[in-house]
Amino acid sequence: MRVKVEKRNTEIVLKLDSGASYKAIASEFGLSRSRIQQIVSRSRKEEEKQEQSKRLLSKLRMFDDIDRNWPTETLIQDLRFPVSAEQRLTEYFGCSNSNEISLRDIIDFLISDYEKIPHDLYEACPAYKQKQIGRKTYSAIIHHLSEQDLGHTFRCEWNKRLKKLMRFMEKVLGYIPDSFRQYEI
Repeated sequence: MRVKVEKRNTEIVLKLDSGASYKAIASEFGLSRSRIQQIVSRSRKEEEKQEQSKRLLSKLRMFDDIDRNWPTETLIQDLRFPVSAEQRLTEYFGCSNSNEISLRDIIDFLISDYEKIPHDLYEACPAYKQKQIGRKTYSAIIHHLSEQDLGHTFRCEWNKRLKKLMRFMEKVLGYIPDSFRQYEI
């Protein structure tokens, strides 16, 4: 159902971009003119968010500095995390009263940089201490960041931390959860 609606919305935007009127499009799709305007407005906002995200990702790769601070809200939103993950990260970093954060701050929140293998999950993964960050949200954040191209320095640090996390899981938990097996390095 969702795919059909997305396809319909794409067609609506394309027709408008091709010169069709709101009235003609509304008639063709059996929707009100104001609903067509909402769909187009939402589509334009999403396009703008994607462009903004691309610009930030380009800057992150160009600077290749995981300690560089960025406006908290901008960094979290422009990294385009899944909705629940974005909400949890925004809550956590918003409560810290910090207007700026770095990629290292996000990495530290997810996987601590420890020398000796921690005794428990909360020491290894500080994010688990936060309300409403459970296995699914944590896994979603890890997966999302693992797929991002945020520069060489980020990739090196991220892989180092993931390797530590795998050792922790193997030693303390006795196994590596299926959702993390893909990160075994």
